[in-house]
Amino acid sequence: MPTIKATGRVLLVDDDKIARRVAQQFLEDRLVGVEVVTATDAPGALQLLEAQEFQAVVADFRMPGMDGLELLQAVRDRWPKAGRIMLTASEDVHLAVHALNEQLLDFYLLKPVRADEFAQAVARCLLDVVRAEVQAELRKAEEKVVEEAMALARSLRDEKARSR
Repeated sequence: MPTIKATGRVLLVDDDKIARRVAQQFLEDRLVGVEVVTATDAPGALQLLEAQEFQAVVADFRMPGMDGLELLQAVRDRWPKAGRIMLTASEDVHLAVHALNEQLLDFYLLKPVRADEFAQAVARCLLDVVRAEVQAELRKAEEKVVEEAMALARSLRDEKARSR
């Protein structure tokens, strides 16, 4: 089975013990360098998110109490940098379109999902998070360079004016 090298922490949320364990095993077997933490429900997931940093959250749609979509909306609102993936057995096209249009999630995967497809979606999600972080750092560095160049230009202009 092919593996994908990636980095990051993934929170996997599913109330079904067997589905949760299988999904965790899929990811652990195929994603090298990724830590997978699990939660049995949305409130437990939110507690983990408060206490720890995760680069991606994978949630089942149908869970008692707060469903996966509500959880991913809370993740988007409170931890907007985290990638969001929804797993569901529901082929509700309206749900998928709404969730994607509202940017509640990055990927929508139908169960049963192939292990390699699942691992690739999580790896891509993690890569997108890293890419966004790098782009933000580059923007900050670019702003700093521009500020320093402007300060240097002012200094040279002032030096030139003094030498006249």
